[in-house]
Amino acid sequence: MVEGHLEAHHEIREATIRAYDKGNGDLIAEIPLPANATGAPMTYMYHGKQFVVVAVGGSNLPAALVALTLP
Repeated sequence: MVEGHLEAHHEIREATIRAYDKGNGDLIAEIPLPANATGAPMTYMYHGKQFVVVAVGGSNLPAALVALTLP
């Protein structure tokens, strides 16, 4: 996502989001989420910083949005 070199991916059945190098496919990061993802990741820019947001929750868990960014 940063300068077109990072790609985010999530698994609906796993409470993680993964970042891959778009150029070579290498796994860069695997970030645990507080609950399973319930939708596709979204991205937006705020004050020049890019964020990835994913909806999380479950049948017995409250719905929430988790926003992630690089430092």
